Amino acid sequence: MFELNKIFIKKIGWVDYTYSDYNSKIRLNFKDPIPYNQNISFWIRNSDNLFLIAESIEKEKKQNKVLEYKFIICKDSDKIDYKNSKSIIINSNLELMKLIMDYEACNEEYQRHFKLTKLLK
Repeated sequence: MFELNKIFIKKIGWVDYTYSDYNSKIRLNFKDPIPYNQNISFWIRNSDNLFLIAESIEKEKKQNKVLEYKFIICKDSDKIDYKNSKSIIINSNLELMKLIMDYEACNEEYQRHFKLTKLLK
């Protein structure tokens, strides 16, 4: 398991999920309950998608639980349909960065930088 780069995630506009629970303006409403083994850490909205980063307890080795990070893509609406979302397992911060760039899952300033980078390649 790798350590998620939380400083970078927050810098590009992702919001801590626990913070959103206390702030009713940015609260997320899910159509169905989130599975018990999923723990959402961060989220961000794009033009028509909602992106989540979740920790999921997948396996137990001896007495240690193994955490796995997932990049989840949901269609954004009044009630978020978690069951019909696309989930991608992340194994490194580099993979996460590539997903963020591909889906433009960041604030507008960084979206502009990523678009320029794609044009220059």
